[in-house]
Amino acid sequence: MEVLSQLLGTFFGLNSDYISNVYEKIFYMMQLGNWRFFEAHSIPITLRNWFFDKLSDFLKEQNSK
Repeated sequence: MEVLSQLLGTFFGLNSDYISNVYEKIFYMMQLGNWRFFEAHSIPITLRNWFFDKLSDFLKEQNSK
């Protein structure tokens, strides 16, 4: 039973690296994409990632010109 409780303690939930990554994306979306915090935080994860990737691609393209 002890092994099971140790496994469950680390298996479920989000770690601090994940949430730090989320807030970093939101920060850049706010600073460079004119998003508001609530807008960027409340949209579904896959959609937020899509917008972040498009913003990143756009900025890379602008910087290469």
